[in-house]
Amino acid sequence: MFKNIAVTLDGSDNSKDALAQAVDIAKSSDAKLTLVSVVNETSYYYMGNTSTVGTSMIPTDFRSTQRKAAQDVLDNAKAYCDQHGIDVEVKVEEGIPKRVIVESYGKEKGYDLLVMGKSGVDALSRVIVGSTTAYVVRNSDTTVMVVG
Repeated sequence: MFKNIAVTLDGSDNSKDALAQAVDIAKSSDAKLTLVSVVNETSYYYMGNTSTVGTSMIPTDFRSTQRKAAQDVLDNAKAYCDQHGIDVEVKVEEGIPKRVIVESYGKEKGYDLLVMGKSGVDALSRVIVGSTTAYVVRNSDTTVMVVG
């Protein structure tokens, strides 16, 4: 069965469902589980990275804010895993999520299953550049489970 599972998390309901599925699989397979959240670097271009852009609504340190939000998602997911007796590794990555997932969590890196939600919280990015999930399904060299 599966021995090394990565689950991508963005705080969406679909990613929470993906986490629940990944935990069930990890328990039944005695697999190692890695929780991953990718800070989307393209959002820096959409939102700007400084308060001098002309709006006071944009945080001065947008990258730090996003990293903290990603870490919060992973902390909540880790607490869920702890409740279910699953030891996990936690990783916050930065980059274009679909590329980071395909390049860092495939067979070559030792993962035999990727679990992800069918859609996430980044609707703007999906409209502009396409679905992360669709890209991963088309380009990953490992098994991908889409939960939705």
